[in-house]
Amino acid sequence: MKYIAAYALAWLGGKASPSVKDLESIIKASGSDFDANKANALVEALKDKSVHELIASGKAKLGGISLGAGAASSAPTGDTKAAPAETKDDKKETKQEDEDAGMGEGGLGLFGDEEW
Repeated sequence: MKYIAAYALAWLGGKASPSVKDLESIIKASGSDFDANKANALVEALKDKSVHELIASGKAKLGGISLGAGAASSAPTGDTKAAPAETKDDKKETKQEDEDAGMGEGGLGLFGDEEW
């Protein structure tokens, strides 16, 4: 993700076609480690492509994805009973479950060790 962000920053800074050197200077300025192989792969993959077109293409791909709400936003089912109030014990248990699931300070870890 940091390589894509660095590419976007370089582009926003006026580089029509950011180079590996541009990515390196941005990433190293942030104090992160730099992997030339990843930077080369990204620069080659985006070579001769418009950032505007890439963004539009990404938006189109996201158009069909549900971002939540789902059944919660559907019509009522006729059951009008209120849910019981959440107790302190319930909140404590939920917090513990979140920490056990790796959602504490370390984040979700969705992308493993791979950094783009």
